[in-house]
Amino acid sequence: MNTLNTRDFVLILLTVASLAVGQVCFKFAAPAFVTFNVRSLFTPIFILALVIYAFATVMWVVALSRVPLTVAYPIVALRKRQSVL
Repeated sequence: MNTLNTRDFVLILLTVASLAVGQVCFKFAAPAFVTFNVRSLFTPIFILALVIYAFATVMWVVALSRVPLTVAYPIVALRKRQSVL
């Protein structure tokens, strides 16, 4: 089961894209945390980031149920490599 079909590949790419969007949302939410208070946790952009991350986590678990980690993780690692460049 080391093959990767198109559906699973797209699922992993959507997971990676969702994580990237979630990171951008966290970045936009960050100024609210300069002087932290409980209201910071309830800003719309922060809640959106959490929802996106939760969705990405579910997609990642589904992907791992279909594809071995040794096949799926290198695709995620490519995203991390590109962000360094």
